[in-house]
Amino acid sequence: MFSQSRAKPKKKELEPLKSVIIQPTANHSASVIFLHAPEIPVSLLKSVDQIKKIVQSEINSGISAEKIMVVGHSQGASVALAVGLTSDYRLAGIIGL
Repeated sequence: MFSQSRAKPKKKELEPLKSVIIQPTANHSASVIFLHAPEIPVSLLKSVDQIKKIVQSEINSGISAEKIMVVGHSQGASVALAVGLTSDYRLAGIIGL
């Protein structure tokens, strides 16, 4: 009989939620945070915390909360909605696609 050692498969580390921030310009009056979830699922609450930090950094840089929109597609839509429901600020909008 041959003894085979079976190595446990390595767990993939969770990728952070990816986001694109569209800064306000002369033609646009709102900062838009568009969410795109990685291929590997991440925790909803962890993602919400990441986006809240991005929103806070936008506010700290001088952008009014009323000019920040959070937009998400698919899993990102769930995160966007959760951010909107739990935010300490009144944001310009939450969009889920």
